[in-house]
Order: sequence, then C-alpha cells, then structure tokens
Amino acid sequence: MPRTKITWVLLARYLSLYYSDMLLESLKDYVVSKSGLSPCSLCTEATPHNMRTRLLLCKCKACKTVAPDARCPWKGMVQTCTLSNVVSISEASQHISPFHPPRQARLTEEMKAFARAMCTYSHKPMSIYNGIIRRFQVSEAAMTKLATVQCFVQHYRCAHIGGRDFLDDVEA
Repeated sequence: MPRTKITWVLLARYLSLYYSDMLLESLKDYVVSKSGLSPCSLCTEATPHNMRTRLLLCKCKACKTVAPDARCPWKGMVQTCTLSNVVSISEASQHISPFHPPRQARLTEEMKAFARAMCTYSHKPMSIYNGIIRRFQVSEAAMTKLATVQCFVQHYRCAHIGGRDFLDDVEA
C-alpha cells in the first residue's frame, strides 16, 4: 500500500524559542510521537549542523469524545535549529472537534527557573510549590499539581545537583 504524501501548512517560521513556546501552548493538547536529528535546512549558517524535528499527534480529549475509536488526523511538526535556536512550526489536517478544552496547568519557564534556584538552596518541594504561588501570584486552583512540582524537583536534583542516594555511594 503506497504512502500518501502529507501536505504541511506552515504556521510560523524563524520564531525564537520563547515565541514558539507561546504558539505551542495555544495549540490543543498533543504528544510528541517522533523526534530526530537531521541536517539543518532552516537557517543560512555556513557551518554544517543539525536541526531537531519533532512530530506531534493530537491527544485532545474533545477529539477523543467525538470519535472514540478513530484517531484524530491532525499532525504537527516542530523543527528547531540547534545552532541558531530558530523554530519552524507546521501542521497537517484538521482536528475532528473544533472545541478547544481548557489545558491542564503547567509550569512555565519562569516558574521552572524559580524552582531550580530554590533547589540549589535545598528547599523542599512543598516550599517550592508555595513559593511559586506567592511569587507569581497564582491561585491554588489555577496552579499545577503538587505532584508535578515534586517530579520536576526530584528530576532536577538527580540530574544536575547530585541528589541521589545510590547504595554503593552511601556505603563507601
């Protein structure tokens, strides 16, 4: 069975990372299905370098309730140059449902930077959670779950600060 060629509609080109994050936040819920590196075709830099291409699939609950047995045909593609950090965003097809349900609250980049700074001073996740609420004046109803902050703090400590207890390290 021959594959059909996907016709991509360009949403934005040559965006900075900040503005591309804002555009991606305005889209319906999605999941990254594939991610890979390929030679860059976005920028005009003379040095050979790569770009990261991420393929997105719809995971919106509104599309799922309209057609529970069918997959939403919407696809997205985000291409990011690793050298100049410019982003190109494209989409193919339309969503099954035009309804745009409210998104679950997420940590913004500013909140993550604040949490990283508090992690370096060994604050507990609950203290970081309360600090984010006070600093950014977010109500608890609009704030992300405490479990999300706990996972972020745990991952950051293990990956960057060395906050893990391996048995061999403890016994030595």
